[in-house]
Amino acid sequence: MTTQEFINKAWNGQTRRDRCSSVFKDNDNNLYSYGYHYPLLFTIGDKQIRNVSGYSNSTAKHINWTRDINAIDVEVPYDFRLNNWLDDEVQIAKLVKGQQEYIDTAKQQMDAMKRKDTQVYKSLEYDYDRAVNNLKELQQ
Repeated sequence: MTTQEFINKAWNGQTRRDRCSSVFKDNDNNLYSYGYHYPLLFTIGDKQIRNVSGYSNSTAKHINWTRDINAIDVEVPYDFRLNNWLDDEVQIAKLVKGQQEYIDTAKQQMDAMKRKDTQVYKSLEYDYDRAVNNLKELQQ
């Protein structure tokens, strides 16, 4: 089984395996890339969340392999640790704060650009709009 197949089967509860190469799942079916420091796909309350903060080429591949899964894309803060002992609202609040910081940084980058008619600006604008929409979905 490839890592991509494992991700899809593990998320849908179709495998008993708990690890495939560098991706593993915990007892709550949350998926991690390379360790608990990087939750890849996870559930908090009724929200399914995909961490889209890429740190390496291999983690970027893991993120890409989850694109067919319906989840909210969130720029998860580096210091966030999924903790089933914490209240769901507390964990969502941490994610909201991290997403807002990402949005603020993206806005500053857009404001700092002199030319607004470039592909780079359009890409930043797209990322900004996507992040704002995902924040709204996270807060619902």
